Amino acid sequence: MSYAKLQQGFREVILLRESLALLEWDSAVLMPHTAAARRAKQMACLEAVSYDRLQFLAEEIACNGVEDCPEDAWHQANLREMRRQVNHILLVPKDIQVRLSEAKQICEMWWRSARKSSDFSLVEPYLSEVVSLSREALAAQAEGLGVSMMDAAIAAFEPELPAARAGRLLKEHAAFVRGFYPIAREKADKRCRDHPGCWQLSLSEQDRLCREMCSRVGLPLEASRVDVSAHPFSFGYPDDSRITVRFDPDRALLALSAAIHETGHAVYDIQLPSAWNTQPVGQSRGMLLHESQSLTMEMQAGRSREFLQWLTTYIQQNYNSDITLEAILAESWRVTSSAIRVDADEVTYPLHILLRFHLEQELLSGALQVSDLPQAFRAGQKELLGLEIADDVEGCLQDIHWYIGAFGYFPCYALGAMAAAQLFQAALRDDPNIPLDLENGEFTRIRDWMGQHVHAQGSRFSTNEVLECVTGAGLDCAALQSHVQQRYS
Repeated sequence: MSYAKLQQGFREVILLRESLALLEWDSAVLMPHTAAARRAKQMACLEAVSYDRLQFLAEEIACNGVEDCPEDAWHQANLREMRRQVNHILLVPKDIQVRLSEAKQICEMWWRSARKSSDFSLVEPYLSEVVSLSREALAAQAEGLGVSMMDAAIAAFEPELPAARAGRLLKEHAAFVRGFYPIAREKADKRCRDHPGCWQLSLSEQDRLCREMCSRVGLPLEASRVDVSAHPFSFGYPDDSRITVRFDPDRALLALSAAIHETGHAVYDIQLPSAWNTQPVGQSRGMLLHESQSLTMEMQAGRSREFLQWLTTYIQQNYNSDITLEAILAESWRVTSSAIRVDADEVTYPLHILLRFHLEQELLSGALQVSDLPQAFRAGQKELLGLEIADDVEGCLQDIHWYIGAFGYFPCYALGAMAAAQLFQAALRDDPNIPLDLENGEFTRIRDWMGQHVHAQGSRFSTNEVLECVTGAGLDCAALQSHVQQRYS
């Protein structure tokens, strides 16, 4: 098969995936609950078409090889990514792939109902079906690739990251957190005692502020949508960026953080190499690197003293508020055990991920039955975070990931925080004026630096290769530990 025809085939597959993602966005933002069953069939149909197209390409490659692929680095990397994607996806039989797609869509809708009524039993049978089909799919991939099921699960979101390495890094950092938490908690508690209360804005003011900050971070509002969903997320490509946030009338920081975080994701997608945007090499490398970009904007830059000092003045002048810098710092730099992962502080957040990583390994192996998940989640939160939770909304119903079959995604959050700290450290080394930019409420320098060193590379290199090239070291905990020590003690 000629390389040119192979490129055309993958162009069609990528456009199909974008269509699927758009249907997922609509499901979360606009679609009425009554349309769930029909939408599940629509998405399963597109999954089947995408699978068939990939299967045809794989058979052509196997039978006839690939002719006339240019020797330059970008085309060779593109061919490598084509082979990797085909090998990973087509190890799962088509009927399992299609059934899993439909099951995930239905399960997600029941998860929304279960959250509203705090009743896990409503979604339990649908989650059981997703877990069962996920086990079949991952078992096929694991056998074909010669890896563990958890390796195969993570590879769907972050290629070339063994589960054992992810587990070692998470446990190493968790040990640091347990030792450092009392110090950080004492400092944060004093700050909160001296400056009590959360800074508040009306929902309409929060919406306006989020859009303003999205624009400052780099979201082109004329080519974007900012909507509300139960779980904030980002989807899109350069001409169509869509993010969602959620509002809390008593805590404006939650919406602002979600807006900056999801814009970080969107900026990565916008700044990918445009010449390759319908080829595998032009896509983002993986969710670990993706999360590093959102966390760079949200945590490293967006909660820096420099930016928060500018934000204080901006809110005072534009929102008729008497908020002080000390009050914003107290809220932004709080350290306390939280039952809800997305509300967790920067110090304890990795413990939430370690719990989920452990539980999803047990779910996939069969050591934990779906019916026992609520109690196992409660026990894990008690052990790791010292929390007695009120209900399953604070427990196993709080995250969407397992209900849409995204097993293996969670480690990317905490490991992405590690990569974010490494990359931000390198950015400050290369451009010492980044803090001055943030003092003026500008993200231009950090955005441009990430664009050059990370985004413009697409999937040409592995995540570890990007980190080694840019920071001088592969993924590790040291930079994140240094960051939290400096900020919280």
